[in-house]
Amino acid sequence: MINLFKKFTPSFQNIVKKYATDCWYGRESEKDFIKKVSGFRKRFERELISFYRSRGLRVDAKEIENLSLQWQAEQLALAHSIKKDMRKKETKAIEEKKEEIKKEQIELYENAGKAKKKSFVPVISAITAGKLDSDFTKKSKQLGDESAFDLVSKINNKILIDNSDKGVFKWVTQGDNQVRPTHRKLDKKIFAWNNLPKIDDEEVEPGSQWGCRCYAEITTGKPLKNYSIKS
Repeated sequence: MINLFKKFTPSFQNIVKKYATDCWYGRESEKDFIKKVSGFRKRFERELISFYRSRGLRVDAKEIENLSLQWQAEQLALAHSIKKDMRKKETKAIEEKKEEIKKEQIELYENAGKAKKKSFVPVISAITAGKLDSDFTKKSKQLGDESAFDLVSKINNKILIDNSDKGVFKWVTQGDNQVRPTHRKLDKKIFAWNNLPKIDDEEVEPGSQWGCRCYAEITTGKPLKNYSIKS
């Protein structure tokens, strides 16, 4: 499942990065963004269903489609978040270049013909904030990675719950240096779906916390009960 995620994630990162770039240059289109999100969702959904069925797991395609459509609807919030972040950066850049912008506007006004002088109205917000911010695009790619994994997590956990006759699962992390310390403590441990572990007194499941790339695996064995840790 993780190999499948790694195969598909770059394409969604590029969709999010493209939208972020379009926001920066004022040519964004939420309609176009969601259309691309929908295409990605359908491709990924088909591959995930095929992956689980090839391993003999029961899969209700309609339920999986409903989950992925719910995820697709949530991507509007992602688009709004990117646009909001871009506006904050633009405002900051314009404030820093206020004197430079003012000088440029005066020159534009003085060099304009008489007819243009009467109609010329400075619009500071329309002036580009400059070169595309590398931190902004880096953050958008990270958001794309996290959001794509959220889709995998929703579908993965649903299928595992439906196929885990004993109602237990193994918590598995990505095993890299990005795994948060609290989730390292959960790695390879077995839990019951009706008795989830708690972090800071809040029940969590793999992939449920923001940015979490952990996932559940079908397993057998005795689950830990009332497991709780503090961050």
